[in-house]
Amino acid sequence: MLKIKKLIFLIIIFLTVNYNLVFSKTNQLDYEIILKVDSPYLTINSVVKEIDPGRNTTPVLIKEWGRVVLPIRVIIESLGGEIYWYQDERKVSIVLDGNKINLWINNSVANVNGLNKFIDETNPNVKPIIINDRTMLPIRFVAENLGCSVDWLQNEKKVVINYSKKFIFDYKNEIYLSLKEEEKGEIKLKLRNPLNQEIKLNLALYSINKPINWVSEFCIKDICFFEKGEISLKNNEEQGVEIYIYTKGKGVGEFIFCVSYEDHKECINIKINGG
Repeated sequence: MLKIKKLIFLIIIFLTVNYNLVFSKTNQLDYEIILKVDSPYLTINSVVKEIDPGRNTTPVLIKEWGRVVLPIRVIIESLGGEIYWYQDERKVSIVLDGNKINLWINNSVANVNGLNKFIDETNPNVKPIIINDRTMLPIRFVAENLGCSVDWLQNEKKVVINYSKKFIFDYKNEIYLSLKEEEKGEIKLKLRNPLNQEIKLNLALYSINKPINWVSEFCIKDICFFEKGEISLKNNEEQGVEIYIYTKGKGVGEFIFCVSYEDHKECINIKINGG
């Protein structure tokens, strides 16, 4: 009876570990920003901050536009981005994690990563404006073009912004490859450090299931690892990673590649059809 209980316990642990491996939350360093119309404060991950320190500036709902505008510096800098004001051009430049937005006062067209876009295609009146000597930007346009999601809570007059930084740059959560019976499959990824400090990332490549004679590895700067490795990245440094799957004979396989930093993890599921 004791042996049966131990066996059941081990099976539960095995299933729990594998469940967490496959279904662990993928996009980390999450930020939730909540601001309210007519309130000079916002919260970033429950930490209260002044929107415009020392000036008591509040978000304004422009009823004719149906849009909220506010000074955005505290939001951008809290996310690790940069914001610049060019007085001669009356231009605001915002840079965050590879995205760049240029906006001009009283101009309904902005430039996003080199492309001109209307701030609101349905209303040409929506534009950056100045109220009480403060530059007020349409928050939905800026946030969404930086990769954030934006929700408007009508009853509470609140804006909720969610943003997730990523270490694996420009990737899909699942990758599918169809390979021959004897072939080397290659997947190229790019890692990027979005934080304002040097960090060490732990990397791992696991097989969920595969034919016994299939082999997998990942390589960084000509150094290859069969299961686990690590890499140090400076602020905003980028580094390529190559993942190789060697098929030997017919079959299907499933692998998972993960990047971990402290208690955060991003994973990519790789499914292979061999032969």
